[in-house]
Amino acid sequence: METMQKITLPMNEATRLSLHAGDRLLLSGVIYTGRDAAHQRLVDAL
Repeated sequence: METMQKITLPMNEATRLSLHAGDRLLLSGVIYTGRDAAHQRLVDAL
């Protein structure tokens, strides 16, 4: 069974460079999320 990497956010550069597509991660820390309308408001604000 494949193990999960435990990642605390924000992650450092070394951690970022060690990640590959398909890696299984367990994320901990602050994560910002938004749906399509929120993304459009952010784009409009830029």
